[in-house]
Amino acid sequence: MTKVFDTQEPIFKSHHLVVALVDLGKQRGIHPDKLLKGSRIFYDDLVRDNITLSYQQTERVIQNITKLSLMADASFLVGRRLFPSHLNEIAPALLNCENVTALFRVMYCFHSLFFPYISVQVHQDQQHIYFIPWTTMSMENNEVSKFLIEVWLALMVSVMKWRLTQTPDFDCAFAFSQPKHVEQYQANLPGTIQFDQPLTVIKCSLGCRQLACVESNVSLKRYHLSNLKRVRQYSVIQLLTSLILQGKVNTLEQASEYVGISPATLKRKLKRFDCNFQTLLDSVRKRQAVFQISYLGYTNEKVAHCMSFNDIPNFRRAFKRWTGMTPSDLRQI
Repeated sequence: MTKVFDTQEPIFKSHHLVVALVDLGKQRGIHPDKLLKGSRIFYDDLVRDNITLSYQQTERVIQNITKLSLMADASFLVGRRLFPSHLNEIAPALLNCENVTALFRVMYCFHSLFFPYISVQVHQDQQHIYFIPWTTMSMENNEVSKFLIEVWLALMVSVMKWRLTQTPDFDCAFAFSQPKHVEQYQANLPGTIQFDQPLTVIKCSLGCRQLACVESNVSLKRYHLSNLKRVRQYSVIQLLTSLILQGKVNTLEQASEYVGISPATLKRKLKRFDCNFQTLLDSVRKRQAVFQISYLGYTNEKVAHCMSFNDIPNFRRAFKRWTGMTPSDLRQI
């Protein structure tokens, strides 16, 4: 049976993000108690070994930080600092990857050790690789979600700069409005940046896959990977999203059977994310359809077939309900 957790369960290792944020605050002259207010975390707890925090606690710390004008660049600064010092378990493997393909594979397969707050769908066509990030612990496109995406992006770029002689450009499209600290995006992300887009997508050239890393050792990489344990614990949103994308579940009953808990228990777990199964299903399907139309150029017929719609009118109605526009409107945008 697959273990699923919700926002209140202590799952996340504190050193991965919260400690880095608190340390940055101390450097800016902000007392840790101010950053930790309301999180039920004490600073002395953070220096203990093997302490774990819930997402709810981590979220509160991020909310405290986003209210402080002195910390407007916190997400990008912390993202740059996480690798390699704060990624203890996975850092040795990343430091010995031979090229970009190997880096992407390790970050993707061990994302729970790399940055567990963001999961990524990866697509590829003849010219580009596409990364579609989404938060594993939230359905909302809120300030915390944006903060976590910023940290993840800065961490990705940091890994590239550490390991490559040449950092590839990323074309970044964001499904949220331009933030006040837009200069941080311009300073930290190589390539083009767009806001108010239908979907958050990071795109890079397919040719970057073979860019070589400096001073790599494949034998050491394999050794360190063999000592890593893939975490088989998933947030409810994370697991159900994966099952929906694989076409394994389309109803609450199917999902609860697959996860091994009752429909009522699954409903309660989803409620802690301010979510229900239909909302999650619509969100995942919206992401699929928008990407296939906007980036892969699929026709309505092909998208409807990929998403198992019985006919085109049903797909058009569903797409209008998800996005507020028709597929034709999206193509024009």
